[in-house]
Formats: sequence, structure tokens, C-alpha cells
Amino acid sequence: LIPIAPVPGSSSTIVMGINNSNQITGYEVGADGLEHGFSGSYAGPYTVFSIRYAQSTRGIGINDDGVVTGTARSMYGDLPFVRKPGHAITLIRQSNGPPLNGSAYGIGDNGWFVGLSSYMGPYYGRDTHYKALFRFPIPSEIVIPIGYRSDGTVTGEYSDSAEGDLPGFILKNGVAITVRYPDAASFQVPLSGANAGGLV
Repeated sequence: LIPIAPVPGSSSTIVMGINNSNQITGYEVGADGLEHGFSGSYAGPYTVFSIRYAQSTRGIGINDDGVVTGTARSMYGDLPFVRKPGHAITLIRQSNGPPLNGSAYGIGDNGWFVGLSSYMGPYYGRDTHYKALFRFPIPSEIVIPIGYRSDGTVTGEYSDSAEGDLPGFILKNGVAITVRYPDAASFQVPLSGANAGGLV
């Protein structure tokens, strides 16, 4: 285990994502009692960011260019965003429409990412825009894509009504592999990402 330097002045520092250069993203609880997103080297220093008037801003995914995806909770609901290094947060939109609701999760080095919209369901996005619905080949009421790799591999979790659990999945080239933890007491296996070597 590698200790993570806390964000200075925070009461709590939570890491949600890491890239191949050991840059991390997540959120911290500041002196104001609100959650603010951050990114930077795991040893610091960090860049702290938030959406104005949001009660919570969380970085979730980070690619090797330092681009962060995440979600902010505001009076308008949860708002997915993308933040490029040195730039302000940009809310994710469908074409020129209003911002989506929900979250943006894993992001690849090619700018593609996956997310979950409160009213449209799971989706693919690129740069700062919604691009397409996320199609899952296994019938399921709940599908949450969490990790995205630049070769198109997606990891996450889904509901299996036949088994009554939430197994993980690895989706590549339209083929999904179900992943369950080898323990009868295990109920949920959310897979948050896969590296270039195929380790999940």
C-alpha cells in the first residue's frame, strides 16, 4: 500500500481514480463542510476544483492526460462533468441541449468515457458530450458502466434477476463476460477498471 497525502486543510480525502502516471482524482471534505474534487500526484500537490453552488463535486475517473470525469450534486440534481488540466469544469451535454443528469465515470486516453444518466440510462460520451446509449448484451434492469479503456473495453456491474445479485462485467467487442467473486456470501462485484495488461 502507498500512503496518499491528504489535501491540505481537509478533514477527509477520498481517492476514486488513478492513471498510469500515478495521478489521482477524488474528493475532499473542506473546512466549509462541502465536498470538493481534486487531482494531482498521489504525493501532492493537488488542484482542488468545484462547481459553484454545488454541495458536492467528486472526481471519479482520470486518464493519462490528466482529464478528469466526475459528478457534482447541485439544486438541479447530479451533474456529470469533464475537467481538463488547467481548465474549468465543463458539464456534459447532449448536442447543444441542457446538461445531462447523473455521473461520468471512467475515461480513456482517446477522450471517450462512460456514464450513467438519471433519465437516459448508461451512455458513452466523448470530450464534453453525450454520444450514444450504452448497449449491454445481457438482459438486465440495471447496468452501470464504470471503467473505460481506450481499446473500448468497459467494466462495471449489472443486475442478474435470475441469480438475485449484482455481478461485475467486462465488455469488449460486444461480448460481455460476467464476473462473480468466489464466495457464496458475495452479492455485488462492481469492476471499476482494467489496465492495458487486462488486469481488473
